[in-house]
Amino acid sequence: MKEYIERAAIHELVKRIPKYEMFNYDRTEALLGINPDDVDFGVDKIPAADVAPVRHGSWERNSPDDIVVYCSQCMMPQDAPSNYCPSCGARMDKETEE
Repeated sequence: MKEYIERAAIHELVKRIPKYEMFNYDRTEALLGINPDDVDFGVDKIPAADVAPVRHGSWERNSPDDIVVYCSQCMMPQDAPSNYCPSCGARMDKETEE
């Protein structure tokens, strides 16, 4: 199962990792660096975000004269179609096949 983390948590993590000083080859310039192992360790400690996959659907009718529409994902009838199915939460952005 995929795990998702918040981008802001990564930014905060990188800000808190101690920097170390390193020099270029001829020691004329000091550079600041971060140990990649510290980043990996920190990323593993960030808790996974609470997300759910987005379901996509469309409102369908049994016949063109039918007033009631049905969600293509859960097949629950609705009299007032909206952008989301109130029963299963599917986003109604799929094109209907006619």
